[in-house]
Amino acid sequence: MKKDLIFVGVILLFAGILLMWQKVTSSNGNRVLVSQDGEVIASYDLDCDREELLTFESGCNYLKITAGKASIVQADCPDQICVHQPSICHVGETIICLPHKLVVEVTGNKEQKEEGYDAISQ
Repeated sequence: MKKDLIFVGVILLFAGILLMWQKVTSSNGNRVLVSQDGEVIASYDLDCDREELLTFESGCNYLKITAGKASIVQADCPDQICVHQPSICHVGETIICLPHKLVVEVTGNKEQKEEGYDAISQ
C-alpha cells in the first residue's frame, strides 16, 4: 500500500513538472483559425479585439477576442462545454464545440510572423 502511494505521488509530481514546463516554454500565438467540419472558415488576428457571431446550419457560437486571448462566450449547443473552456492564447491550444463541429485553434507566434515563416514550416 505504501509503495502504491509513493508511485502515485511520483507520477503526479512528474505530471505537474511537465505541465509547468509546457506553460513556461509555450509561445503566444498571433492568429486564431476557426474551422467547421474540417474546413477553415475564418482567421482572426489575436492582437485586435473583436466579437464574431459564427452561424451554421446546426446553430451558432459567439467568439470573443480580447487582450490577445480567444474564447467562446455563448453557444446554443446543449452541453455548453465550449463556453466553459478557458480562454486560449498559446500556439496549439484549442476550443472545440462537438455539436457544431467547430474548432478554434491558436496558430503561429510573433517571432514566426516577423521572420516570415509560413504554415508549412511551422
